[in-house]
Amino acid sequence: MTTRDIIIVSMFAAACLMVPMCNIHPDRIIKTTTFRSGMSSVAVILGIVTMGSTVVNAHLPEIKEFAGSLLHSYPMLLSLVLFGTCTLLMSQGATTPLIVPLALSLNVPHWAILASFVAVTGVFVLPTYPTSLAAIEFDSTGSTRMGKNIFDHPFMLPGLTGVIVAIGFGFLLAPAVL
Repeated sequence: MTTRDIIIVSMFAAACLMVPMCNIHPDRIIKTTTFRSGMSSVAVILGIVTMGSTVVNAHLPEIKEFAGSLLHSYPMLLSLVLFGTCTLLMSQGATTPLIVPLALSLNVPHWAILASFVAVTGVFVLPTYPTSLAAIEFDSTGSTRMGKNIFDHPFMLPGLTGVIVAIGFGFLLAPAVL
C-alpha cells in the first residue's frame, strides 16, 4: 500500500472506532455543516474536478503548444499563460512544472518569471475548487453563495484583485532583485 492509501484507511478506521466508543449517533453526523460541506467537496473532487482534469489531460499537448507559441511571440504575457493554465489544470503544482521550464526554454527573462509566478494562484476562477465550495457550505449565514453565472462567485473579485496587484508589484520589484 502507498502512504496515501495507509492514511485513508487509518482515517476511516479511526472514524469507525469513534462512532461506538464516543457514543456518537450517525444520524446526527449527516446533519452537520461540516459533514455536508465535506461530502460536497468529495462529490466535486470525484465528479467535476475529475471530469475537468480528464478533458484538460486529453488536450494537454494543445494547451502546451498554444502556451508555447504565445510565450514565443509575447514573452511578457507569462503571467496570463500561468493564470490561464492554472485555471484549466486547477493545480499550482501541475502548472509550474509545465509552464516555467517552457518559459525558460523560450528565454523569457528570469525577472519576468519571478514577477509572474504569483499568477499560478488561478485555481479560484472556476467555482469547482473544493476549498471554495467548502467555504460556501460552512457559511451558516447564507451570505456567501454562488451567483447565477459561472464566474459569479464570492472569491472572484478578491482573488483577481490580489493577483493583479501582486503581479504589478512583482514587475516593479523583480527587475531590481535579479
